[in-house]
Amino acid sequence: MLKFLKAFGNGLIVVIIFALLALGIATIALQLPSVQTWAVQTAAGNISQKLGYPITIQKVNIKWFDVVSLEGISVKDSSQAQMIDVGRIDVNLDINNIIDNASRQIYLDEVNLFQPNVHLAVVPETGSLNMDGFIASINRLTAPAVPKPANAPENNIPFIIGKSKIIDGTFHYNDPRKKRDRNPRTFDYSHFELNKLNGELKNFLLQGDTIVFSARNLKALDRQTKLEIHNLDTRFLFCQKKMELKELEANIGNSFLKDEIIFYYNRSGELGDFNHKVRMKGHLTGSRISSKDLGLFSSYVDRLNETWHVSGDFNGKVDDFMLSDADLHFGKGSRIVGDLGFKGLPEIEGVKMNIRLSLSKINPLDLVQYYPEWKEHQTLQKFGLTLLDGTFKGTLDDFVINANSSSSLGKLSGDLDFHITDARTTTYTGEVKTAGFELGTLLDQKETWQELDFEGKVAGKGLELQFASADMNALVRRVGFRNYDYTNIRLDGNLQNQYFNGQVSVKDSNFIVNLEGEFDLSKPRNSFDLQGVVERANLKELGFVKEPVTLRTQLNVNLSGNTVDELTGDAKLLDTYLLMTNQERNLVIDTLVFSSIQQLDKRTLQLESEFVSAKAEGNFLPTEAWKDISRVLEEYKLYFFENEANRTEYYARKPIESVKRYQIDYEVESRNLSRFLAFLSPDIYVSRGAKAEGTFKMDNTAFLTFNAISDTLRYGTNQFVKSEVDVTTSKFVNSAEVLASILVTSDQQQISVLVPTEKLELEGTWDVDHIDFNGAIHQAKSTNLANLAGEIRFLPAGLDIGFTNSRLNLLDETWNVPSESLISIVGKSVTFSNVGFVSGKQRIFLSGTASDDPEKSLTLDVKNFRLGSLNPVFNTQLAGIMDGTARIRDIYNSAMLDAGFNIESLGYGQYEFGNLSGTSDWDPVTSELQIDAQLSKNARRVFNLTGAYRPKLAANTLNLKAIFNHIDFKSLEPFTEGLVSDISGSAQGTVLIKGIVNAPVLEGSLMVENGRMKFDYLQSVFTFSDKINFTESEITASNILLTDEDGNTATVRGGVYHDGFKYFSLGFSADLQNFKILNTTFQDNDTFYGTAYVTGPVSVFGPIDKLNIEANVTSNKNTRIYIPLDGATEVATQDYIQFVSKMPVRDSTSMSAADSVFRGQVSGGIKMDFNFNLTPDATCEIIFDRQTGDIIRGNGSGRLNLNIDTEGDFTMAGTYEIEKGEYNFTLQNVINKKFSIKPGSRIVWSGDPYGAQLDVKAGYTQLVSLVGVLPNTGSVNTTGNDVLSRRYPVEVTIGLSEGLMSPSIHYDLKILDNPSLSAYRGQLEAFQNKLKSDEQELSRQVSSLLVVNQLLPESSLATIGGQSFLGSSISELVSNQISRWASGINENLEVGVSGLSLDQNALTNLQLRFSYRFLNDRFRVTRDGRFASGTQAGTTQYDAASLLGEWTLEYWLNRNGSVRVKAYNRNIQNPFSLNNTVTTGGVSMQFTHSFNRFTPMPKPEVKIPYTIAPDSVRQDTSGKKLLTTKGAPR
Repeated sequence: MLKFLKAFGNGLIVVIIFALLALGIATIALQLPSVQTWAVQTAAGNISQKLGYPITIQKVNIKWFDVVSLEGISVKDSSQAQMIDVGRIDVNLDINNIIDNASRQIYLDEVNLFQPNVHLAVVPETGSLNMDGFIASINRLTAPAVPKPANAPENNIPFIIGKSKIIDGTFHYNDPRKKRDRNPRTFDYSHFELNKLNGELKNFLLQGDTIVFSARNLKALDRQTKLEIHNLDTRFLFCQKKMELKELEANIGNSFLKDEIIFYYNRSGELGDFNHKVRMKGHLTGSRISSKDLGLFSSYVDRLNETWHVSGDFNGKVDDFMLSDADLHFGKGSRIVGDLGFKGLPEIEGVKMNIRLSLSKINPLDLVQYYPEWKEHQTLQKFGLTLLDGTFKGTLDDFVINANSSSSLGKLSGDLDFHITDARTTTYTGEVKTAGFELGTLLDQKETWQELDFEGKVAGKGLELQFASADMNALVRRVGFRNYDYTNIRLDGNLQNQYFNGQVSVKDSNFIVNLEGEFDLSKPRNSFDLQGVVERANLKELGFVKEPVTLRTQLNVNLSGNTVDELTGDAKLLDTYLLMTNQERNLVIDTLVFSSIQQLDKRTLQLESEFVSAKAEGNFLPTEAWKDISRVLEEYKLYFFENEANRTEYYARKPIESVKRYQIDYEVESRNLSRFLAFLSPDIYVSRGAKAEGTFKMDNTAFLTFNAISDTLRYGTNQFVKSEVDVTTSKFVNSAEVLASILVTSDQQQISVLVPTEKLELEGTWDVDHIDFNGAIHQAKSTNLANLAGEIRFLPAGLDIGFTNSRLNLLDETWNVPSESLISIVGKSVTFSNVGFVSGKQRIFLSGTASDDPEKSLTLDVKNFRLGSLNPVFNTQLAGIMDGTARIRDIYNSAMLDAGFNIESLGYGQYEFGNLSGTSDWDPVTSELQIDAQLSKNARRVFNLTGAYRPKLAANTLNLKAIFNHIDFKSLEPFTEGLVSDISGSAQGTVLIKGIVNAPVLEGSLMVENGRMKFDYLQSVFTFSDKINFTESEITASNILLTDEDGNTATVRGGVYHDGFKYFSLGFSADLQNFKILNTTFQDNDTFYGTAYVTGPVSVFGPIDKLNIEANVTSNKNTRIYIPLDGATEVATQDYIQFVSKMPVRDSTSMSAADSVFRGQVSGGIKMDFNFNLTPDATCEIIFDRQTGDIIRGNGSGRLNLNIDTEGDFTMAGTYEIEKGEYNFTLQNVINKKFSIKPGSRIVWSGDPYGAQLDVKAGYTQLVSLVGVLPNTGSVNTTGNDVLSRRYPVEVTIGLSEGLMSPSIHYDLKILDNPSLSAYRGQLEAFQNKLKSDEQELSRQVSSLLVVNQLLPESSLATIGGQSFLGSSISELVSNQISRWASGINENLEVGVSGLSLDQNALTNLQLRFSYRFLNDRFRVTRDGRFASGTQAGTTQYDAASLLGEWTLEYWLNRNGSVRVKAYNRNIQNPFSLNNTVTTGGVSMQFTHSFNRFTPMPKPEVKIPYTIAPDSVRQDTSGKKLLTTKGAPR
């Protein structure tokens, strides 16, 4: 175009010159056309000769010297080729104006060119245009005769045309040096032709080498490419240095250019080397460039379908330019804003770029057509619309980029320096940062990976592994993995000589890890060595488990291989520790090893641990096998969860692939799984040796087998013994055909609340479109059984389940499933047809359809159903006959229910509740279920429930009222078994039920009248009458007065607390006053039993299944505690006396059978913490042998703590100090001696009730003769013999120490001081010293005293008359039997006979003791002593004092015996007269008081009234429990 304008201007000058010549000729020729034509032709010929360029004009017409018309104008170049050809030129001028202003300017009013045709051609020899020579010839011709000085100013006369038109012009350009390109989609710069050139020019100026004009409506059409200039308006300037197009508005093809473009060059000839010689400067605004137009000049652009909207400043040459303040819009929303600099165009290779972007945005879809061969477009599109800000400097091989981007994936920034040369020497350094970057979206793993905050540096050399050397240091501030954000991850690594060494450390609040590894990539098979420690991993927070589990382990990984399928080696977890914090469970795993072995084409994957071993082997690839198994299982699901159309569509879309044949044999065997399962879930148990094995074979048919055997499986309350599962399936890979079979067997079962069952069998066979199944199960030790058989048939729309020969035998009842029963499943719609059970007149049927259609309903019909039929199955005690119907609609949405039922004689266990009936009707207007139910007993309604259920409400869906009308309180008894019993009383009141079904809210109260119940574990009975209040989360009582069987009272506060009737817990506290809290016998509890009256605070709290009872009480009168030790296992031997247990061995880790029975009655167990402050009012008995009466019985004081857990443990702690008591020493009913326990004796417990430590001393006093016993008294005189033959008190002391079950026993024997023996003081001391020094002698004497009631003389036992010894033994046995018989006559009577012998001293030695209690033990009469006063001359002497004996009268003035009076008499031997006794007596009054604590003196204080708010909470001092006091009286 520029060349055309230049040529057009030069040609116009020539034409104008000819016009002036014609004008002169016209003047001379007087305007004769022929003359005008001849003159002009003649002049043209002369000029042609002078110029050297042939010029011809065919016709001239001059009208009155102001209009000139030339036709057939032709100018040829120096090679005689056509250069300019104009059909006609019309010139409108003012001749006078031209003549007058000839020295200043030449002005033409108008010039119109018709059909101008300009041929510009390059002269091959010189490289200049043909037009250049023509203009140079004109310049020579018109040059002045005298050459102008070089420094003389230009004096060019301007040539001006007011306006001009070009009509139907043509412009040709040809460079014969260049090869012609005739591609219609290529604009040939060297050979082109513009046709249909039309336009208007104004203010045309030609002065020297400068041409200026304004062009309007300029149009043209390129002949070859058909590129059309629709309209071009501009203010044009052309000279030898530049060419301007200002005020440009050009519509060219589909493009539009606006504003200005300036071309700078040194000479016009440089336009021929436009890309390298011409500098462009311009400003574009609102311009539009179409790829269809620009593609004519670039084959690369021609492939695009794009329109660029451009604004900006352009400066530079094509091969080195800068587009400043650019604003480039392209594609569907992409925009580049900034400065774009390129150097080296139009070639792409080696182009240097200097790009600065600001607030730019790129839509990845807009880039696809620019680089269609790039494979990462799909990945790039995940970024979405991306905002860019940054710089790029350099070439595509050597560049520095510093940029920030923000996209839908997040923020990404980088500062990178690349020097790309070759694979060996390329270097790179830089830093990359991300913020909130959606890594999972980029990797197509949204469920696995989430946002990434990353900051890292890398520096390296080499692009291929064998040459690469690099260092990396990075910090992952945050990365989301499986919906958890890991933080503070440090990455450090070095790659050198195909060897990588790196460290990874994580310091997250829930994940602390330190790893280091070495990767050897230099060998044909890569090897990986990784070690590290997972210090802490909170698996719940990390999203791996649902329970709070903490993991610690060591990692040791050694693998080799180049792909996942090639990996071999092992990975070990060492010293793994798992802790489940909320359950306080932990697990230690010594070693867990996963290994992979490859031998030829056989691969083995193996898992080894102390808990389980697993192995899979075969000719398979792990990733391929995993994909195949997953796909096969999903295809099995299509049968159950999709219809035939979906299955057909699936297989139609599934590509038919050639299947690689392989086989996997696998097996899993359990070892010691108990610890692992106890940690994972205590509800699960799998016995050792359980095994699962099978085969997966892949060919044209996928073949899968599975066989599992276990001795015992248990989950919660479900248990299966000796069970086996066998599955075999085969399926065509490329079709839907399936064959399968399954067999499940189990010898014994315990399924949830059902009764124990056995012989479970379940079999199924899958044959393409149907599954035949049958099964059976039997109740253990019963004829009850269930048979289930039928068919599952897969239909085009879904599947049908039919039943044949299915029945349930319960005792004498047979329940049959009708053969026409059918269940049809189509999508979410399930239709039941005649499905149910029938037994005689009893019927349970389900019919109808469960679907989304609210018009369809499901109906349950029950007729004459005996609830007792459920008892053999659920091990319940239900009773009653039920009839009812329930219909439910819109089951998946609103679930509208209409129902009615009636249960006649509803009962549980031994209790009958009455007749229960009710109805429920759905109200479509109010969307409510109206409920009305009532319970009647003895023709009286005792309970009524009315109201509505409103399921469509967001809250308060329940609006019910429950009315209790003297309902029997005993109705609670069947549900409190093991906790309380013997319940009686009645309750009445009203309770409102609000809230929702899962969390009802109760408001109201019940008045309990004559309430009575017994707390089973303690056997304590109490009665009460008071109000029970119901609130949102509480069932409470305020200061209920409990009364025991003896009329003693206790005040109880607290209640039952819950959260929406879930998580029930108790919170009661009581203040007891001499309350009978314990009333058990040995049959109730063989650990301890008795009767306890206590005073003090007691609290009951905790969940119902883990109830806690705490007491801090003081014993009162009539408290008797028994601790039986019949289970003792130790034997203590002391020469002649042996203490031997009669009971079996007791294992301290186990409980007795009685314990097991009792504790099994209490669901969940009860924990009791009793702090007993025992006073002398309480009697404690430790029973060693209840058969022989071997018992320690005492009264004393102490503080004992008893911790009792009905599920297992019983501990005692504390010290009991005996103030007075007795120890019944027995031996096979031969010996029965009552030892008096000495004050200060104590028993100390520190945990185990049977592990108490004894420190007990007990004494027994016996009157014996000392004849022959004392040294040198075997032959005394008669007087001395009488003195020694009298009976003197001798005391045997037994000391028990160390363990209660195996005490250490020691003895002592002492002759008590007596004035009558003063003459034998020396012999007494000698006898005592001998006993101390000779333990054998001491044992002999103690044994003799206890067995025969006499001491052995100095001579041996053999010298004693056998008759005397035998007589003493028999007399002792008779004495013991008489004592026991007399004591059994009356429980208030105690009789003791001793001293009975068969010798001459029988009457002298005989002693009688009896005691009788009156007035509830407050008055006691006691007699003791011998009947004879002694002997004289061998004759037994009697007197009134000896016959009357020693009497004691004792009376308690108050109930607890702290104040008492006593009267007594005593017979004392006269020290001066051995044969006489002196009777003395007396009266005493005694006051005793036990002090458990010291109370400091009160300090003066100011009393401030204090009241508790009605809804406040106060603290129970006994157990430090918080108890509500809502509504409690103050």
